[in-house]
Amino acid sequence: MNYSPLFVCREVENSRSVLKDMDEDELDAFVDAQADKVQRNLTDQVDRLRKTIKSKKPKKPTKEECATEEEYAQKSKEYEEKKEAYSKFVQWSTLILNKVAEWVTEICNRIIGLFHQLWTWICGKIADIASKVQQAILVIKEQMDTFLQFIFQYI
Repeated sequence: MNYSPLFVCREVENSRSVLKDMDEDELDAFVDAQADKVQRNLTDQVDRLRKTIKSKKPKKPTKEECATEEEYAQKSKEYEEKKEAYSKFVQWSTLILNKVAEWVTEICNRIIGLFHQLWTWICGKIADIASKVQQAILVIKEQMDTFLQFIFQYI
């Protein structure tokens, strides 16, 4: 992703040309559409997490799949071991999912802080907002990179 001030300015100009003739209701609808994109993306990512966890669920054997009672007994034993492992996996995955929820909240809180700061800059007619936004985005990105390195340092 490009975070240069030139890129930020270009993106703002593109938005400005789209938004310039909109009334308040249209602006609200535009904000809603942008927020809906973020929400769909987050929902898609959560669905990926859910599917990844559930994909590890073992398949219970059936007698029809087995040629003999011994084979069924062996597959049932293997299934019980995998089911126990899956239960542990779900326990650990749940812990991680709860942390993901906390992290998403923290990220959103930081971004909301950036929105408040951006509003202050605009109302204060601060010059060079693009570089301030670019700098804020880079700080958030660096914090996220550091955070992710910390989380995954042992993997």
